[in-house]
Amino acid sequence: MYYSGYKNLDEVAPPLYATIIYLAALQMLNFIIIREFVTYYILGYKYRFADYEGVLLPTIFLAVNYFYFTYNKRHKKIIRHYEKEPKTDKHKTYNFLLCWVYPIITFGFLFYLIFNFW
Repeated sequence: MYYSGYKNLDEVAPPLYATIIYLAALQMLNFIIIREFVTYYILGYKYRFADYEGVLLPTIFLAVNYFYFTYNKRHKKIIRHYEKEPKTDKHKTYNFLLCWVYPIITFGFLFYLIFNFW
């Protein structure tokens, strides 16, 4: 997922940070969707946001992604690894699914939650 985002955001300066923000935002939205689904459907109550959750949650996801990808220059290792792969139709389909369909599904579930729970 990192490599696909990196290659699609390569015009953005610097692409490392743009990709980290992109991945952190998707992970945060997925976390919120799963939390709301579990608390409402399984536990049976509506989740109440904490006072500083709007600041803490993005900060945590950004920090974890930043340290994960920059530790031992992991982001460069990922790029070198995936640049060696041949560009086949299967690879292009996989990149398309990761970069477009996955975020669309994430936002679809988010809008479903917004219109049905809040």
